[in-house]
Amino acid sequence: MAYQLPRPRRSCTTMKVVIIGAGAAGSQHAAAIATAPGGELTAVADVDPESATRLAAQYNVPAIPVDEAVTGGRGETVALCIPPGDRAELALSALHAGSAVVVEKPAALSIDELERIVAASDQTGLPVAVMHQHRMVLGPVWERLREPLADATATCRTSRRRTLAHYSDRKWRQNAALSGGGVLAHLGVHYLDLACQVLGGQPVAVHGTFAMDHRDLPDIDTRSVLTAEFSSGALLVASATTHAVQTEDHLVVEASGLRLEVRSGTLSIEIDGKETVVPAPPNVGLRAAVYSEVKAALETSATKLPISDVRRCGAVVRILEEVSR
Repeated sequence: MAYQLPRPRRSCTTMKVVIIGAGAAGSQHAAAIATAPGGELTAVADVDPESATRLAAQYNVPAIPVDEAVTGGRGETVALCIPPGDRAELALSALHAGSAVVVEKPAALSIDELERIVAASDQTGLPVAVMHQHRMVLGPVWERLREPLADATATCRTSRRRTLAHYSDRKWRQNAALSGGGVLAHLGVHYLDLACQVLGGQPVAVHGTFAMDHRDLPDIDTRSVLTAEFSSGALLVASATTHAVQTEDHLVVEASGLRLEVRSGTLSIEIDGKETVVPAPPNVGLRAAVYSEVKAALETSATKLPISDVRRCGAVVRILEEVSR
């Protein structure tokens, strides 16, 4: 490997961020950047110039072309709020152009894509965060979760109401190659990733069953159930549906001396008979915490992030890839 000069520390009194993708995710990221201490949105880009202009106007920043957002040096960080099928190549381009990256979930559609992003992060010395913001609710117990939970059993459930109009509204949602699928890849992935963070290790056996309830969308799952066995011995059952009456995300993990529950953001953990409950923080605050991790990494020339790092996505990406085959 060729010798690389140490990457100099950046002065990050403010961290300038360019958003690519001006849809719902882009709006959420813009609010998070405005909330994060030292965050500064500098420009918005989208393949649809009108969408970029609308979001940019809300924050009094310019709308720019996508290629300029990736390589134009507008910010220390590029936020990729675009469909999953378009993210990997733009992430690589942004890293090699000298920008850190915040990518929407899922981080990649395959282990190959994920490994390429990790390799580029290692090569450039720049951090890549994934907007799995729900990991942040585990803040009080990260130390306890350093080792895989060998005898754990976990269940996670994602419940939403989504009609056919939800998929008709955006063409990319109808295309599995761009979207990565339906309810599991877009909604269930949050608590599926959370389960993977708690259990530790890598999945060694994955089985999934899917229902595609919209005839016009034969590749887009609206209901899903999967089971996974991990290298540690832990077991997981996960389900997701778009036919729910109430919106809810729920994870329960039980192991020797430990019971952890996250219900719609509220963390409850019992260790050796002592229970701690942490109320659900606002989602915008969780997203802002991801940007704060990136800012801190740039200030210290760190490549890896404590919680939101892309390297922690191997298990969830492997599960999604296995069940999509």
